[in-house]
Amino acid sequence: FMRGVLINQNNAYRRKQRQKKEELEKEIKKKEQELILNPGDQKTREIITLLRSQFNMLISDQVATNLQYAKHNNFCNANKPGRWLAYMLRKKQKTRTIDKVLYKGKEVFRQDLIQKAFLDFYKELYTTDKIQSTDIDKYLDKECTLKIIETQKEQLNSHITKEEILLAIKQLKIGKAPGTDGLTAVYYKSFQNEIVEPLKELFIKIQEGNRVPPSWKTAFISLIPKEDQDHTQPKNYRPISLLNIDYKIFTKILSNRLIPIMQQIIHTDQTGFIQGRQMKENVRQIVNTLEYLGKNRQISAVLMFLDAEKAFDRLNWQFLEKILQKMQMGKHFTQSIKAIYKEQTAQIVINGNLTESFPICNGTRQGCPLSPLLFILTLELLLNKIRKTEEIKGVKVRHHDYRVRAFADDVVVTLTLYSQLRY
Repeated sequence: FMRGVLINQNNAYRRKQRQKKEELEKEIKKKEQELILNPGDQKTREIITLLRSQFNMLISDQVATNLQYAKHNNFCNANKPGRWLAYMLRKKQKTRTIDKVLYKGKEVFRQDLIQKAFLDFYKELYTTDKIQSTDIDKYLDKECTLKIIETQKEQLNSHITKEEILLAIKQLKIGKAPGTDGLTAVYYKSFQNEIVEPLKELFIKIQEGNRVPPSWKTAFISLIPKEDQDHTQPKNYRPISLLNIDYKIFTKILSNRLIPIMQQIIHTDQTGFIQGRQMKENVRQIVNTLEYLGKNRQISAVLMFLDAEKAFDRLNWQFLEKILQKMQMGKHFTQSIKAIYKEQTAQIVINGNLTESFPICNGTRQGCPLSPLLFILTLELLLNKIRKTEEIKGVKVRHHDYRVRAFADDVVVTLTLYSQLRY
């Protein structure tokens, strides 16, 4: 009985609101016609303003009601098997399902061939190019001028503390997919007081050169399609490594230690992933350069935008290790990096299925807190080379030499002579 009464009341309210809306629309149109005939009538203008205000309030109330209904519907049906949940899952699955891919020049639709296409692509991507150790040493002796001071080295290499572990757990984001062990961030947040001591013992052993747990050496790779790209090409997916949370806690601690040092040793031209720096600084500089060139048309210049394909995935581990040694980053920190970037394997998640396991021999894991910082550290050598090369001339505006800017692997080089392109 009560349900019927409430439904009738709701229907009556809706009819009343709909009728009021129609009356306001008619009255507004009527007054607008009067104003066309008599444009100087101030009183009519005021009436129109009042009527429009009432109409807007009515629409706002309807929007608020619809929003509240949508939230209620979401709350009631989000975890229930039904049409609403089926629609939402179907919509999400459609964007993530890979139903065809180019393999050996042909479109394939069979799931086993789709898996084979991605497996072959990532096996090749994560197979390192052989570089002579002596060539790396020779290059770094000439180009690597980055060094850290003794207090920074002590900060990087001291034994990990309980406070650092608890802070890293606090910084974990809820709702992220777990790694191969299935333990989520909620688990670590719920039992942080019970597990902080065992984690501390494990982390210190790794710092001192012991092997990492076997579960840290493997990862599930989830493929995220890049926007506005051909999704039949395996290269147009972003590989995100689903890593164990204890691994993320360890690398987050190393990341927290490294960030303040990076702020001091990485040039301000690099704004990616460094606290206190933003991409808008790069945009502002590019705009300044274009405005200056627009006013000084006698200057010939080129703005060259560089984006290395799969840059994070191609980082050579041997090169990274030697950079850390050359910068004198310290024994414990260097051993920690060597431990986590050694004997890695992965499986790719494609349409809910896992491929066979394959070895990872290069690249930084996208999904690891430390990954972008290590990449920026290695890229800084190239950026320094550009800054120091006298043959490369940037655009000088007052006291600023606009030559190179970077946001992680996205680099913009400003040149004033076309002949400089060969450098």
